[in-house]
Amino acid sequence: MPKITVVVPVYKVERYLSRCVYSILKQTCTDFELVLVDDGSPDNCDRMCDEYEHYDKRVHVIHRENGGLSAARNSGIEWALDHSDSEWITFIDSDDWIHKQYLDLLLKAANDKNVNVVIGTFVRTDGEKEPSEDIAYSVGVYEPEEYWMKNQTNATTAWGKLYRKEDFRELRYPEGKLHEDQYTTYQILFLYSKIAVVEEPIYYYFINTEGITKSKWIPRRLDILEALTNQIDYFSSHQYNEAYRWAAWCYLDAICDHMRAIRESGQYQEYIPKLKKDLRTGIRQYKKLLSLSYQSSFRFYKYAYPLQAKIYRKLRMK
Repeated sequence: MPKITVVVPVYKVERYLSRCVYSILKQTCTDFELVLVDDGSPDNCDRMCDEYEHYDKRVHVIHRENGGLSAARNSGIEWALDHSDSEWITFIDSDDWIHKQYLDLLLKAANDKNVNVVIGTFVRTDGEKEPSEDIAYSVGVYEPEEYWMKNQTNATTAWGKLYRKEDFRELRYPEGKLHEDQYTTYQILFLYSKIAVVEEPIYYYFINTEGITKSKWIPRRLDILEALTNQIDYFSSHQYNEAYRWAAWCYLDAICDHMRAIRESGQYQEYIPKLKKDLRTGIRQYKKLLSLSYQSSFRFYKYAYPLQAKIYRKLRMK
């Protein structure tokens, strides 16, 4: 049986799916299986997935009713747990693609450094060209909190990482939620005393202007506040003090971002009072932790206490 299960959730990406799939099938490491999870895609993705399965015996296709990204990833996880003897699992988004050495370098780092999680460095791209040159093997080893604080985006994403499959024996992505990786990835990274990082970019994150995170503001985006609250509780209880402070700051900052986005959208104004209340509560709760002063954290205060902030601004201008 293959060592690695590659899971690709598929939904409304017929323009990009071939690029993603072929970047996987052309890997220099051949000891893998590819699970394409068709999440009830309304375009031609279902047919395309079946064609890939017919073309290459390493490909397995799951067709399911649309349930969202988390549900699709979970379907891939459950298939791997039930039907495969693979040791490792990695996730790739279907509008992204990977370097031909992606699996080789991640697996080599896992074995060389004796770790259970390896992170592949990513690069944002809006281009179509696929790099062909070989990448030098360059690997660093970090404590999870150290890496988390320095590389938030790379540390948080579900994709671009090699995980021990057994770590998903109980863990699943939260279905029906946006920002699903903010709920989940840290729970694996912080299980261990060290993680390895392939320092050269091997994952290509496509800047898709049609993606859900680029669309207009909707109430579901508030899921990030629940995810950050979970992080705050986890880091506080496990005494990861720097990560705790960072999560608290991100929580307050995210509330401000959502209040601004709502006001700019001209819709959903009914959410403002609740967010303002949460922000005020958060300022009181984390004021000492974050050493918040009115002057240093004016961004928070101007959303939580707009009248006082207006007076403060006028006094400062005199």
